[in-house]
Amino acid sequence: MIEAADLARAARRMIENHGSRAADEAERRAQNLLAFGEADAAASWWQIAAAIRRMRKNEHDNGAAEESATAADAADG
Repeated sequence: MIEAADLARAARRMIENHGSRAADEAERRAQNLLAFGEADAAASWWQIAAAIRRMRKNEHDNGAAEESATAADAADG
């Protein structure tokens, strides 16, 4: 199991390096490692992929909330 801080750091680095393909790349790495019998390492990459997806969802959810607030402010304005 990866420590939360390390997991977040790895997920951010993958997003920086691979953009919208980051989660898919992490899953590809996990699958490759599993194919070579490296189940523990593969599990780590699946954790990273899941963290990337959570970060992306949070960014999306926060962006939608900010857009709604901005629209409400404009309507009040």
